[in-house]
Amino acid sequence: MAAPVATVVAQAAGQLLQRARQLAQPPPERRGPLGLIATVLLGVVVLACLAIVAILGGAQLAGGCTPDEPIAGTWTGPGSLGGIQGTGVSAAELAAARRIPGVGGTRLTPGTYSPTAYFPHPSAPSTNCAATCLVTASGIRVNNARRRAYLIASNPRLNQYGALAYIWPNPYGWRGPFVVADTGSAFAGSGRLDFYIFQDTRETWQQALARAYQWGPANHVQVSSRPIVAGGPSIATPTATETGAGDVAVAGCDVVLDPELGARIGQIAARHVGSGPSIPGFAPPTTDLAWCAWFMSNVWRQAGVPIDITWFSGAPYAWAQQHNTLWKALAQPAPSVTPPLGAALMYGSGPQSAQTSEHINLVSKLNPDGSFMTIGGNESNRVMLSGPCRLTRGPETRLQGPGCDTRPVYAIAAPGVSA
Repeated sequence: MAAPVATVVAQAAGQLLQRARQLAQPPPERRGPLGLIATVLLGVVVLACLAIVAILGGAQLAGGCTPDEPIAGTWTGPGSLGGIQGTGVSAAELAAARRIPGVGGTRLTPGTYSPTAYFPHPSAPSTNCAATCLVTASGIRVNNARRRAYLIASNPRLNQYGALAYIWPNPYGWRGPFVVADTGSAFAGSGRLDFYIFQDTRETWQQALARAYQWGPANHVQVSSRPIVAGGPSIATPTATETGAGDVAVAGCDVVLDPELGARIGQIAARHVGSGPSIPGFAPPTTDLAWCAWFMSNVWRQAGVPIDITWFSGAPYAWAQQHNTLWKALAQPAPSVTPPLGAALMYGSGPQSAQTSEHINLVSKLNPDGSFMTIGGNESNRVMLSGPCRLTRGPETRLQGPGCDTRPVYAIAAPGVSA
């Protein structure tokens, strides 16, 4: 597998630093103005390299994770087209799709979807073949509808390129997974997907197009990260934990982080440090209830996160489950000592009730040493800034640091991406 971008940059930076050091250490007879200039050059190179590595490192996935997750093997049962889990897609194609910044990965949003079907053939009406009939946005080829593979297009904010999705019913009666390979202009919201229809060797293109027309938005299909009907391959997902809700909540490595959104959350929260339970512009602007979740959900919503205003500190857990943005799930350790910027920290023993979910606050700033600051509402009946904090990584996750909340952190929800 190719090395991660940040690793490649770090290696190149090391070579530049080595050369700069050589320039800064000339032979004794040549020291003087040249040595001073080379020393300045060394400083510039160091700062530039550190900045590049930091930027690229921050653009990757959560908490020290790597996008090079294990890829499931081949499957040769009924309906298999070969390749990964019988999808007809090779391991190299799947790995390349998952590495596309921002939209590639393994994140999947289960639920009920309204499907349509797309026939990528030059003769099909209303087909932009110049852009779509040879290759998908993920780089997986379709070859003018001659490719044989189980592919769908969807909203990559919900279902990332390279994710494997069980869908039932579907045009092929296929009981294994489909590969998320593309998107479309109509998929700005949730609840939509396109099946790719390919031309069978025994049919005309008109017959294949007629099969595509059978799938309209009036139909409904179920999407899941595990088999819906028996008889197909089963994907093992090492980073998933059972939630008891009938699907899988993926935490840690699968969570896509948006640094700009996180920074916006921190900036909005910081404006209100010192405020009480009355903040103009919030919904409602004043409350006499326990207001930590009211503060957190208002800040997220003002930053662009599509979350409802709530007074219950456990409610963001269910929201994060639904949107696959749990960075740390219940009964899981934290992926690292530094949570995502803008994330919501939930304290107590679980999201079941107000008795078990005791408090919630926000990660407002990440410090260069890996520590972080928190801002929370209803802390001594005002908005308070605390830290620097770090997460423990033992059996029970807590915060360590001056003024940091010492209660167990049962979950951490990343805000995901802007609506």
